[in-house]
Amino acid sequence: MAQNLVIDVLLANLMVSKSPRITEISLGIIGNLACHEILREQISSSNGLVKVIVDQLFSDDVPSLCEAFRVITTFLRNSDGCVVWAEALQTEQILSRILWISDNTLNRKLIGKSTRFLFDVLSCQQVAAILLPPMMKLGLSSLLLNLLAFELSKFREEEKPESDEVLDYILLSIEALSVMDDYLEEMCLNKQLLQLLEDLIKFHDKFEIPNACVTASTLLAKIVARATSLASEMSQDLDVLQGLLDAFPFASSVLTQASMWCFIARLLTLVRESEVSSLFLNRLVSILTKKFDLLEEEITIHLLNDMDDDPPPTAYVDALVIG
Repeated sequence: MAQNLVIDVLLANLMVSKSPRITEISLGIIGNLACHEILREQISSSNGLVKVIVDQLFSDDVPSLCEAFRVITTFLRNSDGCVVWAEALQTEQILSRILWISDNTLNRKLIGKSTRFLFDVLSCQQVAAILLPPMMKLGLSSLLLNLLAFELSKFREEEKPESDEVLDYILLSIEALSVMDDYLEEMCLNKQLLQLLEDLIKFHDKFEIPNACVTASTLLAKIVARATSLASEMSQDLDVLQGLLDAFPFASSVLTQASMWCFIARLLTLVRESEVSSLFLNRLVSILTKKFDLLEEEITIHLLNDMDDDPPPTAYVDALVIG
């Protein structure tokens, strides 16, 4: 009963308060309450509360917007009640507002909250089924590319962002889109996306954005697997090969490593000695020589370790041997 009264008070505050700080605090409390399953159910079923919270997305107050996104994403990440929230968000007016905020805000915290929202929408099948079609019509794919280009440009500046979280969420959102055949086909034809992914792979300071470089590598590998003509072009760009080998140590999962090795192997098999210059071959040998320890270690781990009870995927071994 006391919990219901608290929720009622918070609802009343959001409905009548004209103070941005009271709104921010009320949303913050709801966000904290939503960490508990029972309270999430009560919040989602509270008459009018979902709509009132969603309406806060039209606020011009940045702290309140951050809290509104935090509350909404908390519910979208949990299967219990996520459909209720997705349905409350699905109008063109609300989705247009969300995309506008993501595209126009310069506040780093709000950029983080809004890009996390996009990722959570794409990560949940139930939510994506409701929100993805209208969001794509409103230009979600173009927005993600604009955000990716903007974030990458920030890391080229002298005063770089303190965190690569936003860049990671953008790339993970694009990766989530790539598992859907229709959208993967669109990606294969998007020259801007291909260029941005290549730029990420070639990014020199990989310690600054390690996860982004790995995600870009696996995304590009997936695209090249579909658009085979791209592989031939990339095999002539040794900076791509160098970037892939530099990014590999940051790959944390066996499947990700397998994807990257297969990509590397594919590029190497497309190099024709008779069709390239001696300068090209010399640099290729130099790159592979400098990565000899990495190559030797991977082959040793995955081919010569008889004590390994959990062998890697066949594709991984094949890639290492070909590479």
